[in-house]
Amino acid sequence: MLYLCWRAGDGFLVVAAVFAVLVDFPHVLWTSLRVLLDPDERERNGRHYLVSLAVILAAVGGLTVAGRFDVVLTVFVGWQVLHVVKQHIGMVSVYAARAQSRRDRRPAKYLLIAGCSAPVLYRLSEGLHLGHYVIAGRPLPFSDAEVLLPPVPVAVVVLGYALFGVALVRFVVDEVRSAERLPGIALATIGVALTFYNLSYVLVSDPYALILIATTFHGFQYHVISWARNRGRFAGTGSRLLLARLTCPKSVWPLGLALAGVGGALSQGEFVLGGVIPFTIVLHHFYLDGRLWKPAGNPGLARHLALASR
Repeated sequence: MLYLCWRAGDGFLVVAAVFAVLVDFPHVLWTSLRVLLDPDERERNGRHYLVSLAVILAAVGGLTVAGRFDVVLTVFVGWQVLHVVKQHIGMVSVYAARAQSRRDRRPAKYLLIAGCSAPVLYRLSEGLHLGHYVIAGRPLPFSDAEVLLPPVPVAVVVLGYALFGVALVRFVVDEVRSAERLPGIALATIGVALTFYNLSYVLVSDPYALILIATTFHGFQYHVISWARNRGRFAGTGSRLLLARLTCPKSVWPLGLALAGVGGALSQGEFVLGGVIPFTIVLHHFYLDGRLWKPAGNPGLARHLALASR
């Protein structure tokens, strides 16, 4: 739908805004829900959460006031790709662990890295320039912005796709020869991620449109894994904590509406302070997720997700 609206030139911003309110911004909010509403997580990461939020807010705000929002946008574009690809790699590992698979997951990891990087390199070779976005007569703060990433030589793009091909062949050969294959849901995750990235970054020239299209799967998947983690965290505890009540089956719709409501407020933040608030929250989500989803810093993570040890 996003792609067709972008091609038609009509209704894209409306559909994009609805997507941001219902899926994109709400998935970012799970980071704050986890830290602020879970006593164990708050004890481990509460101070780090506040300090990192303040640092990122100061950086984004300072750059915006200095008239260098293009730097913020460039960091966002690059970090967003890294963040999404890392999640896809993590999800494949989660599905494999839940299926008690002990096979080497590196071929899948290399395939995702190469397969998602190649189309990004192609788009960088074409240049990244955002279009003119106006909603209700007000331009978005990143309208007509230029992403400060140097053009990539064609030879680098060719090399990127060559590595993609090598990684794909290695993965297929490893999958066929292995006595223990990856579960179907892990294979589907790899296939959908590669398809979304390649189709969007190759067919769509507008960075705003392609980022939304490429990360659609990521947003929905993040909702699912966050819900599953919270359900596992409180299963059988009889906890009356707010986070436990929010992640029981009967709270699906109230929680969804609440997240959409806050997402709507955040989307309006695009017009306040030059987009400082929503970009701060999104970048903070990128940063803190690298901490919250590491088993070393969260001893109960494997248990919450019902993962088998390797």
